[in-house]
Formats: sequence, structure tokens, C-alpha cells
Amino acid sequence: MTNASDITPLPPDEQACLDALRRGEEPTDGDALRRLAHRFRAGDGVTVSTDEYIRCLQIAAEKCSHPKAAAEFGWCCEIGIGVGQSYARATGNYRVGAEGGDAEAAYNLGWLYEHRYARPTFYASDAECLRAAIALYRQAAAAGQTKARERLERLDARDAERPPGGHRGS
Repeated sequence: MTNASDITPLPPDEQACLDALRRGEEPTDGDALRRLAHRFRAGDGVTVSTDEYIRCLQIAAEKCSHPKAAAEFGWCCEIGIGVGQSYARATGNYRVGAEGGDAEAAYNLGWLYEHRYARPTFYASDAECLRAAIALYRQAAAAGQTKARERLERLDARDAERPPGGHRGS
């Protein structure tokens, strides 16, 4: 059994977010919300709660435009953790994260474009999707994201196998 004196108090900014959430308000400190979300996921100073984890990430991502929170919440939307699975919502959150410099968000958005789960514009052709994916992979690779570097290498190898001026037979 844990005594109340054994619980480490939350940092003031996270406590302020928690208090605001309890009052039904939406906090505006994206950094503190993201840290609070991770506390809800791990049970660090608060009771483990997937619902509160998602709630904090969503507010940090969609209301505060926090790049890392947007990348994480985008992943939750993409695979349906705590929210309904939605590529459109994942795409919007990844875009916020990528524009904010988050390498994971750039990689994940590039992957959605490359595999046609999303398009950079409504009428984007397959070639435009691939060009957008490569640009995002380059952004992510430049920030040290290794999966993006691997995707670029695979795409370069695939292009090297194509005959000049045409498509492969299949």
C-alpha cells in the first residue's frame, strides 16, 4: 500500500494542467500536458489512465500545436489507440509535428504518403505523393531518424533497378 507521503508531487506546471483538466478547462502549456500524458501512461504521480493519456496528448497536439505531442497523438490516431482509427486525423497531426521539426512525425507522414494512405493535396498523383514522401524522409533523416534513412536507401535502390525512361515490367 502506498502512503500519501510516498507520492512525489507533480511539478507546478503539470499540477496546473491537472487542476485545469479537473475543472473542465483545456490547459495551454503543451510541454506540461505532454509530460502529464506520459505520467498517466506510466502511473508516475497519478493513476494510470489511457483515457487521460490520450486526452492530454490530444489537447497538447490539436489545441497547443506541440510537435512531439502531435507526432504521438498522430500515431494513436493512425493505429486507433484510445481514439477511433483515422488516417485523416493522423495525417493532420503528423503534419503539425513535421512542420514543427519532429523527425518521427515527418517519417510517419512520409510513410502515409508513400503508401497512399494519405495525400499531400486532394488531387495529388501517385508521383506527387512519392515526391512528398521523399522530401519528408529527407527532413527526418537530416534530424537523425534512422528509419527515414533506410526508406531513402530502399527507394534509391528501387529507382536504380528501373530501366532508363520507363517503368519496370511489373
